[in-house]
Amino acid sequence: MFDMTSMLLGAAVSGIGLCLTMLALWSSDHTARFQVGWSIGVGFMILHVFAYWFYARGGLLSAGVLACALQPIGAAYLYASVRQFFDGGFKPLKLAPRVAIPYLLIGPPMFAAGYDGVALVLQNALTSTLLILGGIIFLPRWREAPFAIGSLAFLYLVTGVSFALCGVVILASGEWSIGYPPQNWAEELNTVVSILALTGAGAMTLSVHQLRLTKHNQL
Repeated sequence: MFDMTSMLLGAAVSGIGLCLTMLALWSSDHTARFQVGWSIGVGFMILHVFAYWFYARGGLLSAGVLACALQPIGAAYLYASVRQFFDGGFKPLKLAPRVAIPYLLIGPPMFAAGYDGVALVLQNALTSTLLILGGIIFLPRWREAPFAIGSLAFLYLVTGVSFALCGVVILASGEWSIGYPPQNWAEELNTVVSILALTGAGAMTLSVHQLRLTKHNQL
């Protein structure tokens, strides 16, 4: 069995470092606006981790509701940042709320009403969809930097699938009202994959951006 609490906190610390790195780089290159959207997305994911940790530790309902709300918002900003990465004119601040608000009107209230199993299925389904769509965006552009962009596509797709598996396990078990954080193989797999993907995606994104800058300076 994995120590889920330690792994989640480790993911949060790793995410904080990546956010600070992205924002520091953006402060010296304001044309790389995707870094802001990515940092916002990871920031919401970090808040989700801490909220989930409080929920797992003490069963605090409000922490569970908050965790349920934050994760898809983070995924929406991550997806929007991928769009902006390839289209500098794209506005992530417009897309993310349009995706998140309808979910926020359904998922968290259901969690608060006691149907946390249903809410978690919705949460994982939306998060999975957004991450998989992000991975799909990378695929046609792999020639720009085959290894880095191929790796980014793989990381987004695999992470998206791991979230989907979490929802599928809950759906298959028919646990519509759980009352505690799910504990199963899919959740453990998702934790491991998410930590590795978070670190890897941040590093690979920076690598592709630096490669772009190098090519631009050589022109």
